[in-house]
Amino acid sequence: MLKFNLKVVLAERNLKITQVSNDTGISRTTLTSLAFNYAKGIQFDTMNTLCNYLKITPRELFIYLPYDIDVQLEDFRYDDRLLNCYVKFSVTLLKEGKEYKTSLSANMEYYDKKFEFIAQEPQIQDENDKMEFDMVKEYLEKLPIQFFINMENEFKDKILLELKSNQFFEEINRERDIKEYIEAGDISIVFDWTFLNK
Repeated sequence: MLKFNLKVVLAERNLKITQVSNDTGISRTTLTSLAFNYAKGIQFDTMNTLCNYLKITPRELFIYLPYDIDVQLEDFRYDDRLLNCYVKFSVTLLKEGKEYKTSLSANMEYYDKKFEFIAQEPQIQDENDKMEFDMVKEYLEKLPIQFFINMENEFKDKILLELKSNQFFEEINRERDIKEYIEAGDISIVFDWTFLNK
């Protein structure tokens, strides 16, 4: 797994994206995309400009882990009466050509523009399920915070897309007796991974 480390590097130097953009000529859009790991790649001239400006090597611009973790939404159920959701998702670890996969679930409770996402350990059916869950859990716990936050942000985007397709925003705005319209960007999701030692 390879991620940009730009956000951390900027924070360590107390630099804002706007300042770096003004000083280097790199667009704010590009810098934001790199800082938040939305970018799929980086141009060599952009990397060169950043390294010269920040006085770092390309190695300091990236974080690499010798394994991949992928989170996929498998099932999403929204209860429009209670404004709660049930989420089933899989976490796959790819390490040294082997794949370890476990399915997890979570309940999401809505309170004033915020969902609390409470992940639950899976129901272990057999030794193989236990071995795969233990392996995935171990590597999730080892995941550096930048990777973990990036994983949560990707998952949040998937959940907000599901909420939108389930007419959550239409329902919540219809019930509100004020003029403020709630959109996806107004909703926060707080993740609770209690079963992880993190």
